[in-house]
Amino acid sequence: MTQIQTQNRADTNNMEQRWELSQKQMLLFSRDFARIYRAERAKRELLEFLHDKLRAIVDSMSDGMVATDEDFNVLDVNKTFERMFQIKSDDMRGRALKKVLPYPELERSIRNMRVQNKHFQSLELYVNRDQDYYFEANISHVKGPRGENRGYVFLFQDVTDKMRFDRIKSRFITFASHEIRTPLHGLLGFLNVIYDNLHDRLSDEEKKYFQFLLDSGENLRTVVEEMLEMSTLQDENSKLRRSHISLKKLIHSAIEKVALEQEAMSVKVELHAPEQSMIFFGEPDLLVKAFESIIKNIIIYTLPDSVVFIQLTESEALYKIEFISPGITLTAEEVDIMISDFYQMEAQITKVADGIELGFPLAKDIVQWHGGRLIIPDQEEFSIIIELPRRQAKGETEKS
Repeated sequence: MTQIQTQNRADTNNMEQRWELSQKQMLLFSRDFARIYRAERAKRELLEFLHDKLRAIVDSMSDGMVATDEDFNVLDVNKTFERMFQIKSDDMRGRALKKVLPYPELERSIRNMRVQNKHFQSLELYVNRDQDYYFEANISHVKGPRGENRGYVFLFQDVTDKMRFDRIKSRFITFASHEIRTPLHGLLGFLNVIYDNLHDRLSDEEKKYFQFLLDSGENLRTVVEEMLEMSTLQDENSKLRRSHISLKKLIHSAIEKVALEQEAMSVKVELHAPEQSMIFFGEPDLLVKAFESIIKNIIIYTLPDSVVFIQLTESEALYKIEFISPGITLTAEEVDIMISDFYQMEAQITKVADGIELGFPLAKDIVQWHGGRLIIPDQEEFSIIIELPRRQAKGETEKS
């Protein structure tokens, strides 16, 4: 065999070996590729499953949801939102949200989110289609892993039924108060005439019972007037509106409203406050009602010829209003009864007629609605403390 033939055979063997090795490597690569493919397919199926599961959860939410990009262009909505606003998701995707929902309140909130770089915003949305609808909307800012803006999520809760029920309840209270007040005035007037005519012929015990009837009637009239006043405050034509107001002026107004009680009980009310106005952002009529209710009830339980002090102070975060009456001595149990939702307790000191009083519970609800709290400290000298969150406002340091 020649040297050339030997070399050719060796080359052939080498090629066969390389080909065999290549086949083995291709087989290994194919197996690795198939394994990677199966793993990736399993991941994709898992992601699709999780996506479908998340989609089902989002679509089953009772709240309507809208997801937008950082420029408030709609990315996706859930089925609840489609039902709420009667808009198909395909008609919304890619469009500016303010074009889809052209409501001034929503547009203002979107502008505030963008300009002030807020992370959360809430608002009430009124929609008038074939009838009135009311929604509570919450807007949340979505951040990426490095803190970048990834868009916004809007949640809409339909509170129409609640608003309608509140309106019906308010109107019923207004109607019932009017229906009770008219004959009650007549009855009290007639009772006073009878008492004046028979006064000289009545025994002391009969006079006591007559006075009890008159005091109970006056108490009932006060409750009816408060019900009527609160119902009109919540009427749709007299919506609650917050504004920047002077706490000193509100307290002075409340003191003036209880002038008759001060005179009848021989109790004087004094306000001690710094010179500045102490501006608070709140609903004036409700706050005056809260202060009036507290002062009126304190007067009832204060000894005659006493002084009720109102101390108005401020700190960096709070306004503090303290109502102090050295002429009140109540036990802890009596205080708990006094601040319950409805209480019926005879005043231990002044012996006024007992009856249902709404003062303290009503004042507590009003204070809490303004983000504050009402406290009755456990101390020897009776006092009631109202703490209201301080909000910076123009004119805060103006003289009253």
